[in-house]
Amino acid sequence: HCQIVFRCEETIAIPTAMILLPYKLTPISSAGGNDFPVLIAPRHDLSLAITIGKHLLDINKATARMVFWRMLRKHVINECGCDNAFKPRLKDWLQRGQYENPTLVAKEMVREIGFLHGEEYVAMCVDVLTKKDCVSSTKSYMSDPIAAARSEILKSTKMLVEQCYPRHEQFLYLVDEYNGVPVNEFSSACIKSTGTPIYPISIDPD
Repeated sequence: HCQIVFRCEETIAIPTAMILLPYKLTPISSAGGNDFPVLIAPRHDLSLAITIGKHLLDINKATARMVFWRMLRKHVINECGCDNAFKPRLKDWLQRGQYENPTLVAKEMVREIGFLHGEEYVAMCVDVLTKKDCVSSTKSYMSDPIAAARSEILKSTKMLVEQCYPRHEQFLYLVDEYNGVPVNEFSSACIKSTGTPIYPISIDPD
């Protein structure tokens, strides 16, 4: 995710600086010899942490699919000069993916967009070409990428909230965007003058 975010040349409009968790992270000693311990989910909450991660990944995938299909459609239409050119071009790729190496065809699709760092999208294209991806989902993204992504994101968000965020104390963590990890609570900036930690920030959902 961080690679896609920081290599993308366009403006990023998604929140990546904080995360709200239904449990408090546990510090463990850093194997790399860093000054501060690493924060991980407590052992009794690992299953919950995995579920949260899966839902967040689904949301991220929906965003990636939207960006990919919008860029691909826009490129084909601009290249051919008409809106009707996209479906025949896509049909050609889908047919070739059945008898050619799907990875090579997928890389060709990614190159069509002009992404400087498009390797992140190759696996997604392979799933489309080999029909591992849901056919109905692919068609919806082809037709209207924004509406398709909005539908999937709302569905995943609803499941995330209902399954993973019960109505009790939650904890707000800042995110180290460069390393892609929560900021730990041992910074001197996170200590009150009384010596009492004020981080992570406790949130009452009620």
